[in-house]
Amino acid sequence: GTTGWMIFSSGIAVSGSSGHITVGSGSATNGRAGGVSITVGRSNSGVASGVKITAGRTTHTIGGFVSVTAGQGATEGGALWMQSGVGDGATSGHVLLASGVGAVKSTGDVTIRSANAAGVGVSGDLKFSSGTTTSGNTGHIRIGSGLSTKGTGGSISLTVGSGDTGNGGDVVVTAGRARTDGDDGGDITVTAGQGGDDGGDITITAGLGDTATGGSLSMVTGSGTGTSSGDFSVVTAGTTKGTTGWMIFSSGIAVSGSSGHITVGSGSATNGRAGGVSITVGRSNSGVASGVKITAGRTTHTIGGFVSVTAGQGATEGGALWMQSGVGDGATSGHVLLASGVGAVKSTGDVTIRSANAAGVGVSGDLKFSSGTTTSGNTGHIRIGSGLSTKGTGGSISLTVGSGDTGNGGDVVVTAGRARTDGDDGGDITVTAGQGGDDGGDITITAGLGDTATGGSLSMVTGSGTGTSSGDFSVVTAGTTKGTTGWMI
Repeated sequence: GTTGWMIFSSGIAVSGSSGHITVGSGSATNGRAGGVSITVGRSNSGVASGVKITAGRTTHTIGGFVSVTAGQGATEGGALWMQSGVGDGATSGHVLLASGVGAVKSTGDVTIRSANAAGVGVSGDLKFSSGTTTSGNTGHIRIGSGLSTKGTGGSISLTVGSGDTGNGGDVVVTAGRARTDGDDGGDITVTAGQGGDDGGDITITAGLGDTATGGSLSMVTGSGTGTSSGDFSVVTAGTTKGTTGWMIFSSGIAVSGSSGHITVGSGSATNGRAGGVSITVGRSNSGVASGVKITAGRTTHTIGGFVSVTAGQGATEGGALWMQSGVGDGATSGHVLLASGVGAVKSTGDVTIRSANAAGVGVSGDLKFSSGTTTSGNTGHIRIGSGLSTKGTGGSISLTVGSGDTGNGGDVVVTAGRARTDGDDGGDITVTAGQGGDDGGDITITAGLGDTATGGSLSMVTGSGTGTSSGDFSVVTAGTTKGTTGWMI
């Protein structure tokens, strides 16, 4: 049968308080006070019996409390151990630390903290960890606020307390390491909350520097000691309706100093090829496609910022520089405009197109200006001219071959276009001096000076007609309605 029960209870009070029950060992003046143990006996069948401590219930105000406090010590306070039972053949017991149910309103808070430190000490650490295993996975750690039916889910805050000495405390989040080949390290996933209207934001901000520089923000992919390092993707999410999100990369506004530089580049490769850098606008299926705009900085002080596009240096040949307008799938390709900026008050800037100076025994590069070929239609015109001047002189046009100290001087060749079909004339060459408010401009053709021998010849020959006559040659001074026609010498 069953052994008898043991009941320790103060009596029922009808119109007053019932008596307290105190269980404790006596104090020891010159020794150690005895311990107090509440232990359930061992069972050989069925579920073992438990130990239940329940504070008093009241119909008036606040229910009774349960307080478990370790002993105070002269050097160190006593430890407090709360541990579920060992499972001899399987899983150990669970641990539940929870506030009571609020039958009508809110449930109570749960606070786990180390006590405030007195004097020069430090407050105790808080450690939350699942146990180690010799064969199997270690336990998960889950921290989350509860589901809310007619309200807002509770926030989760992870904050390091402020201190008045030394560096601020760190927050370190590290995923698990996989120690076997073929297994991946643990992921870290941060996802903002889904919203009935807008989704939640994710904000990562480095610390404020009270008297010096603010904290840096560094995001680096993991190193691959055996193969490649990880990829880095910054992408706004796709959408089936509306516009995908903007991406803004900008240094902050500086009130009394310079704003920070922005550098975009691939890393150097010691024994391989450095990665390329691409800036590409996505394809559009309606409307005008979006562009790529690069604008240097504006200043109210002196000179505006420059834009520099430079191809890579090579051990044998430098990289090419291609600037090309877009292909027109159904009609005309895009235009190309290379122009200096407007001078709002004074002159506009120069435009210089040249090949670089050659070093050593090399030659400087050619300059080629040509409209493209066509399979059906006219090729494009080439127009070179200085701009119209309202209250000044139109700019001169100079076509000059540079001097050399070896070999013959370079030629200047002007050739009009050939017509390949019968009945069409070859292109004309027309040289007309400028009209003047007083005298018209002169045309001077002079053969080259010979430093030590004969000067250059001047030859003007009409074109040969392989089928009929050669061309006429006319040297005439222009007619005039007033005055004398020009002399011929």
